[in-house]
Amino acid sequence: MKAVISSLLFALGFIPISVLAGDQSGSVQDIRIASLTNWNASHVMINGAWNSRPACATIGWWAFDIDTPSGRAMLATLLTAKVTGKTVILWGAGTCTLNGVMETLLQVSIQP
Repeated sequence: MKAVISSLLFALGFIPISVLAGDQSGSVQDIRIASLTNWNASHVMINGAWNSRPACATIGWWAFDIDTPSGRAMLATLLTAKVTGKTVILWGAGTCTLNGVMETLLQVSIQP
C-alpha cells in the first residue's frame, strides 16, 4: 500500500501547475449574466486572493453556464451572498472551456 501511495505522489509531481484547479474566497464584487446560446458565459468576480489560477485565466473573472440547473443554482448562491454580504468560496475546473480567458466555475459555497 505504501508503494502505491508513493508512486501516486511521485506521478502527481509531474502534473503541471496550470492543470490544477483554482480556488478563491471573498465577497462577490460583480456578477454578469449571459447565455451560452448567445455566445457568452455568465461570469462573476470575487474580492480575494485566487489560488492556483490556471494559465488560461488571464482576467479576474470566473465563467459559469446559467443554461444548466447547476449554473442556475450557482447564480442563486452568488446572488444570495451578494445581497447578504456573505463570503463565498469558489472552486474551478482548472480550464477555461466556457470562456477562453476565465476559469470555468465548478462549485460555489456560501459561508456562515
